[in-house]
Amino acid sequence: MEPLQGSLEAILQAHFSIVPARTNRHDQWYKRSYQSWKSEHGDREPVILAPRTSRDEWTRKLYGVAIEFATIVDQGAENIHRYQDSAGQTPQNNLFADNVLEIPLGYLGLECAHTFPLKPAMQRISYWSESSMKTDDER
Repeated sequence: MEPLQGSLEAILQAHFSIVPARTNRHDQWYKRSYQSWKSEHGDREPVILAPRTSRDEWTRKLYGVAIEFATIVDQGAENIHRYQDSAGQTPQNNLFADNVLEIPLGYLGLECAHTFPLKPAMQRISYWSESSMKTDDER
């Protein structure tokens, strides 16, 4: 990560400058955002990172740093998966366990235990959002 950080710092120093954020904006969103920022950072003022050179000069360099960063992240993820595989652990990418769908409806209460599954039309979002005024025969 050190070479990556050095490359990014070099690009920022060569092609960008820090400008104080002085503005006369009076809209409510900006005022709330500014007040929130000031409450978190005390007496410091916000700054803007402004390019000094044309976009053509720094885009390729910044893109190269982004590719390096993505490569480092991918390698880190692969290392984690290799470690989990070697330790016999399964990765936990699911929000819910696979057996959640196998739980019987009896847990939902007696009124739901003997009901029929949803019709295919009812399984679509449009059924619940667009057809709320339709009768069962129209659906």
